[in-house]
Amino acid sequence: MTFEIYEHGLSSIGKLHFRSMRQSGEEWAIALWTLGFCLILCGISLFGIADSKRGVELVEVDYQAHGMDVFSHYATHAIYGDVGHLVLRDSGESSAQVTLSILDQMTETLLDDKDETDYSQFGNVPRKQEGGSKYSRDVSSGPRHITITGHSEASYLRSSPRHVIFSCLEPAKEGGRTPLHDLDIVLETLTKLAPWLVEELQAVGVEYFKNYPLENTYRANLWEFRGVEVYRSWAHLFPDLTHTDIDEFFDSQNMTSTWQDDGSLTVSWKQSAFALHPDSQKMVFFNQLFAMNGRYWDAHGGFEKIPLMERPMHTRLGNGREITDHEYEALEQSFEAARVSFEWQKNDILLVDNFRFAHSRDPYEGHRKCVVLNGEPIPVPQVPA
Repeated sequence: MTFEIYEHGLSSIGKLHFRSMRQSGEEWAIALWTLGFCLILCGISLFGIADSKRGVELVEVDYQAHGMDVFSHYATHAIYGDVGHLVLRDSGESSAQVTLSILDQMTETLLDDKDETDYSQFGNVPRKQEGGSKYSRDVSSGPRHITITGHSEASYLRSSPRHVIFSCLEPAKEGGRTPLHDLDIVLETLTKLAPWLVEELQAVGVEYFKNYPLENTYRANLWEFRGVEVYRSWAHLFPDLTHTDIDEFFDSQNMTSTWQDDGSLTVSWKQSAFALHPDSQKMVFFNQLFAMNGRYWDAHGGFEKIPLMERPMHTRLGNGREITDHEYEALEQSFEAARVSFEWQKNDILLVDNFRFAHSRDPYEGHRKCVVLNGEPIPVPQVPA
């Protein structure tokens, strides 16, 4: 038989294979000792991984056999408990519509009569509502061969969701995991690798840039990768609005809009690199300095000759300093050190405390359909004066 162990800090699954064959007593003793050691080390329980620092906590439940109170309990446990995340796996054969209904009901419970915010207007890829669901939005767009780097949802905006819920209605043929990254470990590792960067971020925060091209120009066409719209023109984002209307909108968001000579629009703003956790009031590493940096686009191809500042999005420190290649690599290593992952199965539900865990997406092959739901918006501090 095969045991799958989801290990902290590893991209792939470690597998222990035990063959049915005659072994000597000594060989069996060694095999049993090894298995016992691995079970203790990895914290495996009947439901999955018990120790969230070493893996993903997973619970199997029959979606159709249980009432909403069961799902509300799990949702509350995942978001407000000690773990900060949870994977629910359907032990039955529920349809996608049943899963979407559960997702909507869990979101209603977690919102607790508060308004949900649609962050897709500022997002990097379009998100459309899925299958008649009130809250679920399709996040299947974007190039499948690209790793979407670790980030906390909407941490670059004035408010960010208290939690995020993901569900994979149709897993990819291969790849396509949604790894989690413990923000405490990210900060701990970055402090060891680049302590000066952490100190500077605490003092000046992050400056963000987003470039929206003019439709049907070279840049707009470049940003459409293999027929998949990975970034939108300003006319697509703001149909029927004039330049003045758009300027007024971004000004209302404390953002600066600048129209370039080629007709493209650049929007910039500054934000703190840290936030207080809504419950513990602990200071957490909460930004997208890494995920939105222009170097991210290197993997897409075709951007090599385009300056970082002119790519779809870019970041630098709040004092205007560009981060170095070494600092970017330190950020990458910090998120990788904090990574845990699992293999999606059909209709899995992943609940995440957005202020404790960042998330990413692995490259994949074949068709993949996943949705996301956002929780209560929490104010995020602006960069210190």
